[in-house]
Amino acid sequence: MPETNQNNNIVAGDQAARDINKTFHVYDSSKPTYMRRLIERFKADCESNQTFRDVIPKLQHYKTPISDEPIAGLESKLEAGQRRDLLQHALATKEMYAKKIIDYQFSEAAQEINACLVAEVYTRFTNLVYPAIRDNRPTADINRLIQTEIIDYVERLLDENVLGLQADEIAGILYFLTGNCHTKWI
Repeated sequence: MPETNQNNNIVAGDQAARDINKTFHVYDSSKPTYMRRLIERFKADCESNQTFRDVIPKLQHYKTPISDEPIAGLESKLEAGQRRDLLQHALATKEMYAKKIIDYQFSEAAQEINACLVAEVYTRFTNLVYPAIRDNRPTADINRLIQTEIIDYVERLLDENVLGLQADEIAGILYFLTGNCHTKWI
């Protein structure tokens, strides 16, 4: 028979829940995520018309081409990786994303959102897509990985999407990185 307190309320279950919460870390969805905090900062920047004059170092890192790469540039990398089929899409979406960076260059919070997104795309491509490229997996498999592990993932990460990034611009992040020699296709 379960324990009861003076008011005949069952308390054993409550105690068990408290014990479980002490033993296991329970995810608290009410706590804001890093992206949620950046979104709130961006909204505050917009409301106060606050402007920022420099590019944050993390974003500057990804904007700067790596000079010691043997194959330079977006077109050359895609050709070397036998993905010329992506070239027109890659050039167009890279340009779209580069314009998005310029649109929000005066907001430090927007730059941090972009830096976070670029870092996610870079890391997810390196860890999830590039191994499949290196293993000569079929093109359809590579395209599916790009869609699910990068584009779909980043769309979910964007939460409220205050920068208004669409799927093609998210794909543009990947080609922006490729053009600056941060990602490989061979």
